[in-house]
Amino acid sequence: MNRAFSFARQVLAATCLAGAALSTAATPTAVAAQEVKRTERFKNWSVFIRSGGPTKVCFAATTPSDTKATSGSQDVTSAITRDRAMLKVSTFPDQKAVNEVSIDVGYPVDPKKTSTLKIGSKTFTMFSDEETVWSRGAEDDAAIVQAFRAGAMATLTAVSIRGTEVVDEFSLLGFTDAVTSVRQNCK
Repeated sequence: MNRAFSFARQVLAATCLAGAALSTAATPTAVAAQEVKRTERFKNWSVFIRSGGPTKVCFAATTPSDTKATSGSQDVTSAITRDRAMLKVSTFPDQKAVNEVSIDVGYPVDPKKTSTLKIGSKTFTMFSDEETVWSRGAEDDAAIVQAFRAGAMATLTAVSIRGTEVVDEFSLLGFTDAVTSVRQNCK
């Protein structure tokens, strides 16, 4: 799968979800206007379907259960400002693309720094563009999803353009049921 094309789809998915579907401040009207519907919730993961636009998008998503930020050796967790972070596993049935892994981090990531996603003993090098981090391709997507199914926690480490290292932890409780629901309901 061409990652440039995947990038466009991830932007579409992020646009549909960002600030609306997982936000506690989201209203049903705001979510409906974006044609995104939360269809189910499985522990820490939710399933969303966006239809009615140019491309149907279905995804399982969760937000960080914990965040730590450091600048130099100083803990700056309480001082950071950012948009809501979201870990997503997306399916685009029209393009026959399944289980694409991305993370909207909520701050501009330094593209010169390496971002990593760790699940158990497995570590994946990710690539970033602006405020989103992706796997490096379909092979990594498959390996990450397999690790998510077996794991309990995923940890993303990324560095902002200001040099702040941010570590987000995402619970994987409910992931398998959520991604199974996406597969069954996104055709």
